[in-house]
Amino acid sequence: MFREEVKQAMLAHPHWIERGTELAMHAYNIFSQHKSVSGNLLDIGCANGRDAAFFSSKGLKVRGIDINRDAINEAHRKYKNIKFVVGNAEFIPFEDNYFDFVYCTNTIMWTDENKSVPEIFRVLKSQGMFFLHIDTQVDNLDTNEVEHKILKETIMNLLGEVILTSEATLERIDPVPFKHSHIILELTGFKK
Repeated sequence: MFREEVKQAMLAHPHWIERGTELAMHAYNIFSQHKSVSGNLLDIGCANGRDAAFFSSKGLKVRGIDINRDAINEAHRKYKNIKFVVGNAEFIPFEDNYFDFVYCTNTIMWTDENKSVPEIFRVLKSQGMFFLHIDTQVDNLDTNEVEHKILKETIMNLLGEVILTSEATLERIDPVPFKHSHIILELTGFKK
């Protein structure tokens, strides 16, 4: 997990909020290639609700959770038709097998993966689809230190019995709050 001072620096400079809905559109396109996209979707780490609003505009009944109360308050103000709750991916405040889709981007690295990944699959219905965008490594390019790392094998073991429909490894460099690179594992699939 990230060192606490890095986590605080990242929260102080929420550069990810400025991004568009490209990831949500990408996830929606993958979902629609494999099944009818309707029902309930959970956006884990929803921040200000931007991606949740995109999914809602496509007819999904969306719920969003984020640990940041200010972001959830902003989401409530902006998107009245979506239910947002302050919540932690390690203890998702929804019942078992509730969601047809789970969308989770750049959130798992802030959690104890041994708790959050099983929680994601607890709330996902059998044959439900997931889209996980997981930072497997974050390097501080100013100091050449590894700030966060989790092995792909660890994530795959935590997923349990799934059918993957797509897998990709991506790289990205962000300039704030310090110059850092991400190696991202993108997984989409079905819960068995």
